[in-house]
Amino acid sequence: MDDPRATDRQNGNGVGLASQRIRGTGEMADRIRHHAWDQTPFGPIVGWPSELVVAVNLMLSSKLITCLIWGPERILLYNDLYRPLLGTKPASLGEPFLEVWREIRDQASAIISEPMKTGEANLFERVEFRIVLDGQLVERICTLSNNPIWVETTDGPKILGLFSRFSISPKRNGRNGSCEKVKRSSPLSTTAAPSPQP
Repeated sequence: MDDPRATDRQNGNGVGLASQRIRGTGEMADRIRHHAWDQTPFGPIVGWPSELVVAVNLMLSSKLITCLIWGPERILLYNDLYRPLLGTKPASLGEPFLEVWREIRDQASAIISEPMKTGEANLFERVEFRIVLDGQLVERICTLSNNPIWVETTDGPKILGLFSRFSISPKRNGRNGSCEKVKRSSPLSTTAAPSPQP
């Protein structure tokens, strides 16, 4: 049987195998397939562990705002729906999560560190944040969940990633629109503006 990796090496950069491993038709699926991963701790997609590939494909197929944080460097990947949250942050794909959100690094670190250390998912409900949509600054309410991803290693099971999903609704005034105290601990407690290439 022919080795597909050998074929892709002959093609030059492994894009053919990347297309087989990374599924989806959206913009972020295409960008992930063609990103210069060899310049990141991940290395080329041809060498990614199956657990990472599965997590990326789940993220890309999600109908919710979703991102993936992976590895000791906490590298950020995200789907199309996540992009507006990045605002004017350039080149966020493949960058360390805490560098992308460095203006609120302490709060962001607190949110993702707990599930990655304990293996317990966390949930933040009715988090308030602001974002620019269609040129308008609007307030939204978000529910955010972070689920650790366990991977079998030679040293036993370890947490190597975090699967984060969001749901967003318009903010409502009054008692029913009140937010939890945790809102200031969220990496979404910031103002974001759309960017053509985050």
